[in-house]
Amino acid sequence: MWARRLRSTQLTQLVAAIAVSSSSPQVASAFVRTTPRHTFVGRNPCHGPATRQSMSFFGGPDEGGVRRIDKSAMKEIIDDVEHGGRVESGYCVIDVRGQDEVAFTGKLSEVVNTLPLPMIAEGALAMNEGDFQDAFGFDKPSFDETIVFTCKAGIRSQHAAQLAKMAGYSDLVDYKGGSDEWFS
Repeated sequence: MWARRLRSTQLTQLVAAIAVSSSSPQVASAFVRTTPRHTFVGRNPCHGPATRQSMSFFGGPDEGGVRRIDKSAMKEIIDDVEHGGRVESGYCVIDVRGQDEVAFTGKLSEVVNTLPLPMIAEGALAMNEGDFQDAFGFDKPSFDETIVFTCKAGIRSQHAAQLAKMAGYSDLVDYKGGSDEWFS
């Protein structure tokens, strides 16, 4: 499982991100306990639902650096990249769906790069530029670019944005509609 490759603190932050983004009170009141051999994730029986403030206090993500956009804003970004290129527009658009999903529905646009979420979780954004280019077929996003994540329905793209934030990227955008909305 890809989560085992994350450091304990990264796993805690990822679970916190999932809990904060979840609308379910059972998930939102999750807690994480780690031992040298295991990581336990469960519902905290002593407390009610976690808040964004309490999740942040206890090591959860500060979502201030991730903007969520709708379909019209995504169209504008893709138009900017199509007409001006990635360098001039300042956007790197990444679809975090698997290759099979992208092959089934097609890409949102030819300017959208594919980098599956498990690869991001395994440290793709920490690779050097040459290895990244060889592995994924496009230039690694620079820290000066705005990275725009998309997926099928907006859930995996949120997680990818949180992982990118933990990797040191600061200008992050999440397309909340995903390919489901795009192709509807």
